[in-house]
This record gives sequence, structure tokens and C-alpha cells, in this order.
Amino acid sequence: MMQTIPKWLSLIALWILWTSFTIPVNQSICERIDKNGKLQIKNTDLNNLGAICSCENIRSLSFKKCNFVALPECVSTTKECECTANGGVESISFSKANIQRLPEGLENFNNLQNLDLSFTDIVFLPEDLYQFYELKTLNLRGTGIVSLPDGLENLEMIDMRMIDLSRDDQEAIYAQYPEVKIYFSSPCQCK
Repeated sequence: MMQTIPKWLSLIALWILWTSFTIPVNQSICERIDKNGKLQIKNTDLNNLGAICSCENIRSLSFKKCNFVALPECVSTTKECECTANGGVESISFSKANIQRLPEGLENFNNLQNLDLSFTDIVFLPEDLYQFYELKTLNLRGTGIVSLPDGLENLEMIDMRMIDLSRDDQEAIYAQYPEVKIYFSSPCQCK
């Protein structure tokens, strides 16, 4: 005598079989660090980004095309959650990320040397940007930023290409930072 399997049980079995082929196995975020120490963060990583605190040898983080306001707690180093990865990160890119200001928690990356804000919706920089003592390069290409805060004298390079500034505005920024290599696009020839 053959027993029939309840319909709901067969549906569950079918669902498990189907999901095993359609849901990819998650690769550990630490396994995605390339040989140069770069880790590309995706939107899907943002909810579990605290996992990078267990990673070693991260030198560069890229948040290209991500959408967020604040870095997750473990990455921003709160008192409750110390992230050793922060001390080794020298470069952070928010290029093409959907951000309008620097994310909260960024100030805890005390060895940050390169900050890429290119092609974001950022229009002003915070006055306390000077607190990044190790910062050498600042990429503002394709942003709406037209002025710089004081205290960036230690920078080696600022990229402001594709920002439409008049010759007078460019000259004012050159005068503000005479020792910094600054890249501008051709000044507006508007009349």
C-alpha cells in the first residue's frame, strides 16, 4: 500500500530543491579582498558590513554605487565595537555612490590617505575635514563642490576636474592652497 505525501510537504521539498539552484552561496566578505588589499563593497553588503572587522589586510574600501547615510557601527568604530580593519585602511572610494555628504563614522579611519568622492551628489565638505591628518589626495571630480574648507594644507593633490568654476574661483582656491597640486577643468567661458 502506497501512502500519499501531503501536498504541503511536497511543495516544501520542491521549494528547497529550487532554491538550492537559484540562491548563490554567499562568499565571505573577507575572501573578496584582492591581493592589493582592496575590498569592493556592494549595496547587498551594507547590512552585514560589520563582518569586515574580522578581515585582515584591508588597505582600500570601495563603496562604488552604494546607497547609505552612515557607515555601519562596527566599521565606524564605536566604543562597543572596535574594528581593527579601520587602522589599516588607507584609501576609501565613494565614487558614484548615492551620497550627499560624508558618511558618519568616516572620521574613525585615522590612517586614511586617499578619499575619492568623485561623481557623488556632495556639494560641500565639512569644516573638520582637516582632522584626516594622513590625507594626501582628495578626488572631488564631478561633484558640486565649489569651495574648500580651511586646513587642507597637507594634501598633495586635489582633483576638481569637471567642476565648472570661473577663473576667479579657481585662483582663489590656488591662493588658499599654494603648495597643493590642484586639477581643474578649463574655466567657464560663459557670458
